Amino acid sequence: MILEHGGFYVPPLSLTLAWTSTSPSAEAEAFAHAFPRFWILDSGFWIALHDRLLFQSAVIRRMHRMGRPAFLLALLLRVCASEDAVDALCGGLRVYVHRLPPPEWHAHEQGSFRDIGDHQLAQNRSTERGEGQESVVQEDLSLFGFPCTHFDPLTKMSCETLHYLGMGKPFKLRKLAAFEGFQFFATHQFAMQVFAVRYVLNHCATEEVGDAQLFLVPLPLEMIQRERQMMGKDTARTEAYMAKVKHHLSRHPAWRQRHGRDHLLVVSETLFMYRDNTRRSRLSGYTNADPFWESVAIWSIEGPRHDRVMNLPYLTFFHPKSDEEIAMWIHEVQKLPRERKVVLLAHERPQRRGLIEACRRSELCDRYEPYVGLDDMEPYEAVVTRYLRYTFALHPAGDTPTRRGFFDSIICGTIPIIFWTPEPTPLAGQVVDRTYEKCYGRVFQSFPGWLERVAFIASSESDALRIVKEASDLEIEEKQRNMREFLPRVLYWDTRWKAESTEARHDLATQNPFAEALREMKLHPFVGKRYGNETDQL
Repeated sequence: MILEHGGFYVPPLSLTLAWTSTSPSAEAEAFAHAFPRFWILDSGFWIALHDRLLFQSAVIRRMHRMGRPAFLLALLLRVCASEDAVDALCGGLRVYVHRLPPPEWHAHEQGSFRDIGDHQLAQNRSTERGEGQESVVQEDLSLFGFPCTHFDPLTKMSCETLHYLGMGKPFKLRKLAAFEGFQFFATHQFAMQVFAVRYVLNHCATEEVGDAQLFLVPLPLEMIQRERQMMGKDTARTEAYMAKVKHHLSRHPAWRQRHGRDHLLVVSETLFMYRDNTRRSRLSGYTNADPFWESVAIWSIEGPRHDRVMNLPYLTFFHPKSDEEIAMWIHEVQKLPRERKVVLLAHERPQRRGLIEACRRSELCDRYEPYVGLDDMEPYEAVVTRYLRYTFALHPAGDTPTRRGFFDSIICGTIPIIFWTPEPTPLAGQVVDRTYEKCYGRVFQSFPGWLERVAFIASSESDALRIVKEASDLEIEEKQRNMREFLPRVLYWDTRWKAESTEARHDLATQNPFAEALREMKLHPFVGKRYGNETDQL
């Protein structure tokens, strides 16, 4: 699109330069008033910054001392470089974030879920603690209409996930002095929607429908479920709210231009939970097969390999703010002494009993209950500390084939051992189309052969213990080297971080899961094809 005003054309680029031989005319002044981001620096030079102002005034003053031609060239180069960096974080896509209507059960006026970040910052008090500011939930704070002090423990858990703008309660690795300078977070594994909204608003958002190529629908499925749970059998309010959301979207110009085909919905839990007639679908009023959403792309932490779906890795504990922080983490992890054994951090379930018993009998295996404190450690602190101690980690299936611990162990430099057989088995997961390779193959396709390069794949309990015993030092070193290279692709960056707000390098940020997903969506957008079978259905 090209904007026209008074005979001047302004292409939708980040920087526009124009030259006149005289002082600004009345016409030019009117143009500058109509487009407030169009700057008149002095007689003859106009600069328009359309989407982002990437410079502090001190930087502009310093550049201006270079002289007018040098200043303009430096400014042009700086803007282009910054714009390239931001585009790399967003796959070249500008994203419009819908403001959905608030539900009737709001306890406070706080806007839509789109504004959750600004709302939290405004209503949380901040106290200096260590290196950062801790967001502390107040007694009167509500989360999408639910008081954080409500008796429902699930609701309170949801409020607690919003500490540090979705990252969760901070913790330190107190038993490992090498990591004293790091800040980690007990991030809830189903908090992806908050991360996605924050990421888009920080880096990719546009307020103009005509400038957007992608449209994010911040539908708070978890909060709708909470309302339904609190109301018992009365579904009227949640059904009315979902109907209101659909009505709002169907009348919105962004939706009407392609009937939702260029829209994105974030399902923070596994898509398996939102099939027809599941408890989650009944509570929320949302199902994957709902005809209203059939053209909408989906981000989830687990689902089938499907044109509509982009499965992203689970959220973990480490959310960097710079390349240097990642490099420091890798350096310290690489230096750690490790036991040449395997750790099994898994709750007891019927399909895991054989593995737990095999681990108990083997001197090469140690098993712990996950998320149970060790000495005076916090639960997630204990998980990370244990992974950092071992060379290998076992990852059997749970309700579905994948689990967060797989990604925790990769970040900790602990080689994952997963289970796979050609036919469905309880240990590997009954839904074969949602195993690691098929589930995450799309988002990790820039790292060919990713699964075999970072993990060992076992066919049974005895095969897993055989791998631990027989893996050579060369094989172990190769896996660990591959994990270090792969690491940026599983790291979700600090939700407070903005690329233009720091001089620190962030080249590795362009490999984060959201950036990879946006690039893939631009290259291979969903075109409306519907397909599936009994095991590959949404």
